[in-house]
Amino acid sequence: MKRKSAILDLFKKHEEKVRKIATEHHTEDIENAGCPNSPSPIHSDTEIEEATPSLPSPQQPSAHVFSGDPAKRTPISEYDFNDQDSVRRRYIAKTACRPYGHAFEVRKIYGKNRHFSFVWFEKYSWLEYSVSKEAAYCFVCYLFKEKTNGGPRGDAFVKNGWRNWNKPDALDKHVGGIGSIHNQAQEKYNSFVTPQMAIDNIIVRVSKEDMRLYKARLTYSLRCLRFLLNQGLAFRGHDESEESSNRGNFLELLKWLAENDEEVDKIVLHNAPGNCILTSPTIQKQIIQCCAVLTTKQIIEDLGDEHYAILADESSDASHKEQLAICIRYVDKVGKGCERFLGVVHVANTTSLSLKAAIESLLIDHHLSLTQIRGQGYDGASNMKGEIKGLKTLIMNESPSAMLIKC
Repeated sequence: MKRKSAILDLFKKHEEKVRKIATEHHTEDIENAGCPNSPSPIHSDTEIEEATPSLPSPQQPSAHVFSGDPAKRTPISEYDFNDQDSVRRRYIAKTACRPYGHAFEVRKIYGKNRHFSFVWFEKYSWLEYSVSKEAAYCFVCYLFKEKTNGGPRGDAFVKNGWRNWNKPDALDKHVGGIGSIHNQAQEKYNSFVTPQMAIDNIIVRVSKEDMRLYKARLTYSLRCLRFLLNQGLAFRGHDESEESSNRGNFLELLKWLAENDEEVDKIVLHNAPGNCILTSPTIQKQIIQCCAVLTTKQIIEDLGDEHYAILADESSDASHKEQLAICIRYVDKVGKGCERFLGVVHVANTTSLSLKAAIESLLIDHHLSLTQIRGQGYDGASNMKGEIKGLKTLIMNESPSAMLIKC
């Protein structure tokens, strides 16, 4: 509150001086540039204090502050970051420079006389014109365009100005597609001038009934996934097309569930929205990953701070990359011995240092320490025998009680 009061006092102190400079400069711009003096909205003193709590401090001379001519403006990026929004508000209040009555310069291009057409003002709401440079600019890109690596060509409508009157299609190219730089700036401009826009005009509203059906559909898919995971069965089929006689365990199980339950049949597969069937391979993998995370979390909670042993087995995957499967053995809270799979990690090679780093990385990811290890066991593959001795020693350096048990 003290900071705000100090800022308001400073603004009131210099308010008359700033208004005088801005008025004189704006009048000079209108006379030199030929821009129409559009009436500015009337604000109360309170509104002015709220909208402009501090004065912009550009690096350029003050004579170029709030210029009506787009070629004479100080770039937004050269203002202090905290003042940039205030500068944008000033320019939006002044509106784009559109000198309809100006005698546009005639240039000879490829032997023909060409000049800017004021009709383009009506077609492109963002377009403005500099009388001093006789070039066209983009108002919204000046205010909200981010820095890009597009080079000078990318700044034609912001920095250098556009003068190729024989190529009016350049205006459409500047607008570009949905994700273009101009449209991104236009979206920021729209959000800036309408900050109170209702949320339901920005995102799609999902009704309670749609949400209920979505959760039910997800539940049935999850039930099928849990059954297959519990039984250790494959999910995907060789041919999952509609014409296939066997589309894989997951789809066939969901189909069987729908055939035996009318409530399920009403909302899954063919009766589900095309963009929310929840049976794609990507969806299956995401749900499986969620199940894996929750299962591993439960294992770690069951282990707690107790000691454990590690079992590691090295093998190559289908792409011939070395990987290490790691399990832990421990005694649970009721005194029962448990062996649980913890995860698979890829290793660059099977040297003892690489294997130790892979094991340690996986344990740390699950908040486990090497000092808790009380036993270690590895496969007896010929390419591992020489490295096991080194790996055993490295583990025992961290936990001397981690005795090696040969498989």
